This record gives sequence, structure tokens and C-alpha cells, in this order.
Amino acid sequence: MRPPTTDTSRPPIQRARIAATAAVAGLALLLGGTAQAQAAGTATGAARAVAPAAAHVPTAGVAARRGTGVYVDINLSRQVATYYQGGRMVTSFRVSSGKPGWRTPTGTYRIQRKIGGWRRSRLGLMWRPAYFRGGYAIHGSRSVPNYPASHGCVRVTMSQMAWLAPHLPIGSTVRLHY
Repeated sequence: MRPPTTDTSRPPIQRARIAATAAVAGLALLLGGTAQAQAAGTATGAARAVAPAAAHVPTAGVAARRGTGVYVDINLSRQVATYYQGGRMVTSFRVSSGKPGWRTPTGTYRIQRKIGGWRRSRLGLMWRPAYFRGGYAIHGSRSVPNYPASHGCVRVTMSQMAWLAPHLPIGSTVRLHY
């Protein structure tokens, strides 16, 4: 295996700009396809390329009717999550969402990033978190009561997260509602 190389032929600020442009193009490709990625290749197109792709998130119902992709519908009133793939319900399971004063956000989001294994945050331990909005995640926990008890995340049992983690790719839709 070759050791990593560093491009020293360019000044550091130019290397940073190139890296940032490549990162924006990669994100645009991930979120919106090749047209946005090509637009992101120019310095002026970088900001325009990401905004439309990030803003467009189909509702969970539309995604289900189309029969495409994966999404999780989380009913915060019932404390139940339902996993859909290709427009068909695959499984449902109980969850524990945000307790009073630590409300779980509602809306339609996409899985932004995932961590395999344990993650310690200032609010506690999370197993295999799948982040859908900033620091909010669906994650495994040792404690999943039948009522809202978390600091805003969506807790599921460890065994459910073991199944869900590989079945919930980055970009999957998560819909949270009452």
C-alpha cells in the first residue's frame, strides 16, 4: 500500500479551496445527481448546486406511493416506527422519543450520517446512531420505555437497531409526526 501523498506544489489556501470544491461536488452528487455535481465544480456554482438538492425532500407518503427507496415513518403519539422499503411495509417497532422539555422535531428529513458502534454524547450513550437532523438521531439504547423519555432522539432497542442500521442507508427518508 502506498503512503498518502500531499500536494505541496500549490499554496495551502489553494489546496483548501480545491478540497472544499471537491467536497461540495461530492455532496451535490450524493444529494442531487450529476447536474448539480457539475455545477458545483465551478466556484460560483457551489452554493447554488447544494441548495435545491437539499431543499427537495419528498414526503414519506409520496415516496411510499412511488415504490422507491426506504423510509421510516415515526408516529410520536403512538411511539411506533414503521419501516417501508419499495412502498411496502416491512416491519414496525416501538420507540421512545423526546420527553417533555426535550421534544423530538417533527417533519420529513433524510439520514445525513451514521456511526457504527457506540457514540458518547453529552446527553448519554447511543448505539449505531443514524442522524436525521443535526444532533438528532435514531439510535439503539438499553432503555426504551413505552413513553417519551429521551433528550429528543428516537430510541429503539439494541436488537432493532442491529437490524435497522444496515437497512437504513444515508439518504433514506425519516418522517416524524404526531
